[in-house]
Amino acid sequence: RALKKSKSFSKSLSIIYGLQTCLDFDKAVEIATNLFQLYEYCRQEIIKGFSQKNEDGIIKSLNIIRQIMEGWEEIPSLEKKNG
Repeated sequence: RALKKSKSFSKSLSIIYGLQTCLDFDKAVEIATNLFQLYEYCRQEIIKGFSQKNEDGIIKSLNIIRQIMEGWEEIPSLEKKNG
């Protein structure tokens, strides 16, 4: 069980790092900066939650990432409405 948690912890941090490194600060500085800060907050909350064995920050992080993902998923439908 501890190994599974450790793998999930590592995987979540890797995913967030991947999201941070994909941001394009040249094309959209404000959006990239805001997303970077949100991802960094999530990363810190996951680290804190894992080290303190407290899931509150992890749940907050999941909700933030879910909201960002839902926002990205809405973009194609918005383009259809405006196109």
